[in-house]
Amino acid sequence: MLLTITTVTLASLVALFGYWYRWSNRLKELPEPPVPSYIVGHVGELERAPMGTKMNVWAKKYGQTYKMRGPLLVSVPSSSDCAANI
Repeated sequence: MLLTITTVTLASLVALFGYWYRWSNRLKELPEPPVPSYIVGHVGELERAPMGTKMNVWAKKYGQTYKMRGPLLVSVPSSSDCAANI
């Protein structure tokens, strides 16, 4: 019984790691602005600028789909193509 639980848990962890790794590697291909802070990422820049202006500047410079960094450098994909359809 313990062997079964251990095997299922280990298989689940391997599957989750594989999913995370594939997802994070896709984000590496996206361009991103320079990160000003490793603690807050781009959040500080977005808070200081008027709403939407910084993202429009980045979209013109890096293309319609690019990557931002959240707190502790979490990758956040951003696409103005999707936002235009809302």
